[in-house]
Amino acid sequence: MNGYGPELKKLGTLQFVTLTMPNVSAEKLRAEVTRMSRNFTNIVRVIRERHKINFSGIRKIEITYNEKENTYHPHLHVIVNKGQGGTIITEWLKRYADANIKAQDCKTADKNSYNELFKYSSKILAKAGRGFNIYVPAIDIIMRAMDKKRTLQTFGKIKKISEDVEELQAVEVEGLEPTTTAREWVYNDVLSDWQTLDGLNNLTGYKPPDIDFTIFM
Repeated sequence: MNGYGPELKKLGTLQFVTLTMPNVSAEKLRAEVTRMSRNFTNIVRVIRERHKINFSGIRKIEITYNEKENTYHPHLHVIVNKGQGGTIITEWLKRYADANIKAQDCKTADKNSYNELFKYSSKILAKAGRGFNIYVPAIDIIMRAMDKKRTLQTFGKIKKISEDVEELQAVEVEGLEPTTTAREWVYNDVLSDWQTLDGLNNLTGYKPPDIDFTIFM
């Protein structure tokens, strides 16, 4: 957000567009992610060449899991120049005739739109009563489907910003004597904390919230 926000603001008033398609099975998910990315790239090209409109923005892939139907919902979030959202949706529906027109959305972008665009590419937790369900196989399928895929991609005047993290470098601190001993810590699943081997010391003192987590393997 810090990197792309200033670049997006240079475009003036923006629109936040959501493009959806029917849910798919696990076996078809990766192929649909590839198809979805190619279709959006084609839409950008068509609008530029056929409609003679130069526009810019960022698109992001998100995939959610429907535990009731055991299906996956790949969709796109796009922030783009104002005035182009409707054209993008029209071109999208040409390529996905079975998509629900009411499930597509275009609105003026705001701070929440930025949060939606730059957040996670998939939800790890699913709300269930007072707790959460974690569907481990579904998470694995989603991560495999997006492996080596560009989940976030710019187009037009927005240039890709490096997300590389600078390597940490060790520094010497004057007056600090090197230690000759080191503690070994092991993770305690019950306490949700790291402990010394004798179990007498906790590393963080973390107290997990009173929330039920159900893990499906």
